[in-house]
Amino acid sequence: MYRTPFLLLLVALSGCGFGDPHLTVLRGNLSFERGEFQDSIVRYLDALEADIEFESHVLYNLGTVYHAVAENEAAVEAWDLAGANAPPDVLFALHHNRGSLYYRQGRYAEAYEQFRRALMIEPSSMGSKINLELALQRVQAAESAPATRSGGAGANGAVSDEARRVLEYMRRKETGQWRATDTQEPRDVERYW
Repeated sequence: MYRTPFLLLLVALSGCGFGDPHLTVLRGNLSFERGEFQDSIVRYLDALEADIEFESHVLYNLGTVYHAVAENEAAVEAWDLAGANAPPDVLFALHHNRGSLYYRQGRYAEAYEQFRRALMIEPSSMGSKINLELALQRVQAAESAPATRSGGAGANGAVSDEARRVLEYMRRKETGQWRATDTQEPRDVERYW
């Protein structure tokens, strides 16, 4: 899960003067890192009221804080707003985080779709590739389960065929890359912005 707020904002703002909204965002980032989630939410909301230029980053951060405090509906709403005019790095993180959220909620077909979208933006993301495959395995398990479950295979059937093709293609294209990393220590898949 890409849960750390965008510290990239600091680099982007280094060439311009730090106005109050920018300091508010940085203080919100610091509060988030300290686990002071309520303070972080307040600071991000204050920055949004000041019409900050990096609105999609701030909305992403706000959604991440909501997710950290298990306010998942509010997190998805903030992420939806952030996605309207977001740069690719924010879009990637949005799709990856939604996929993680949906996976934890047992919404595997939706999780698969979000990880697939994340990989369309950043194809080299091993975390998204692994999560895509885990979601696919859950979708396939649900399809092979008895038809007594509500939703059944019909809800996930279209995803399953496409998922198999995508994963097979990825395996063929990147077999060399995956073999080369077999001897490396597993890395933490979280990205710190």
